[in-house]
Amino acid sequence: MSLFPAHSSLCKNEEELEELRRSAADFYRVNRVPEQLERVLNEMCSRRPSDLHGYMAEFFSALSSPARISRVQGLEVLDSRGQPSVQAQVYCIIRNHEKLVSSASVSSLFQPKASNGKDRAEQVSNALQWIQDLNQQLQDLSPEDQSQVDHMLR
Repeated sequence: MSLFPAHSSLCKNEEELEELRRSAADFYRVNRVPEQLERVLNEMCSRRPSDLHGYMAEFFSALSSPARISRVQGLEVLDSRGQPSVQAQVYCIIRNHEKLVSSASVSSLFQPKASNGKDRAEQVSNALQWIQDLNQQLQDLSPEDQSQVDHMLR
């Protein structure tokens, strides 16, 4: 038991703080943050842009990762005739934020005059399950690589 309990907790906090500093420095070094900061600061110094923050935003935006599909979601919606249909939505991670990039409602895939509402509801349910299965297959693909997406859909 320590005679100075406050001192031992302070030392522990100092050790944790030092470990956090080391971890942060390693993270920044591995991701080349100091070099990129130095580069943007040097460029701004020579170009002297009127909008410093806009210049930095454009600079770092050019370094961001390309868009990736994060999820595909299917929703049951009603078409213009009040019939159950499917809406497919594609979400991508763009600059660290998930954004809806495509949405389409489809009713033409279903039999025009299904024998009853139960048949159409089953078709919609099957389509929603198919979209849910696609979700796993399309995650992390580039939305711009149409040939890879088409290959996954076969």
